[in-house]
Amino acid sequence: MQSYKTILLAIIMMLVSSAVLAQEPEKKQVPQAKTQSISDLKMMAGDWNGTGWIIWGRERKTFSINETLSFKLGGALLVVEGLGREMIDGKVTDKIIHQAYGVFKNDPDSGGVGFRFYKENGNEGFTLIKVDGMKVEWGFTDPASGSEIIFKESYSEDGVWEETGEVKPKGSERWIQFFYMKLTKK
Repeated sequence: MQSYKTILLAIIMMLVSSAVLAQEPEKKQVPQAKTQSISDLKMMAGDWNGTGWIIWGRERKTFSINETLSFKLGGALLVVEGLGREMIDGKVTDKIIHQAYGVFKNDPDSGGVGFRFYKENGNEGFTLIKVDGMKVEWGFTDPASGSEIIFKESYSEDGVWEETGEVKPKGSERWIQFFYMKLTKK
């Protein structure tokens, strides 16, 4: 009788384990206006230079930034790599203030475009993006704080990229801007 209970318990544990393992991690989604494709991001490709600011704690840091976005694997991926260095009194220092690395690709599950981003501290995330003409929007929930973060980018025909970042702390209804940059295509 004891072995029957042991076998039954083992079967139940296997079923529960396979149900848990079969679940996909939750993808943070920005509502999408339509089915989109990586080709909708062609206005982003190129080499960009500019300046911006970010709020760290109670301090606002200004930076000079270079970002490169290039299509890879025959246009299947759009890779972004950026590096911003602190500016003090209009002079660029060696101190890194902002780093960006990520990969955009078509997401077959949603029919839209996904963005996997990587942070210098080893963290990474995935989100779906919204493309509306020359505007791109993406966001996620910070796993450490539970705060919602959203980035809004706009591109102009004459090669200007402006981006803002906003945060809504967990339990708050108020969005607070913490990031801004303006770049020009080389």
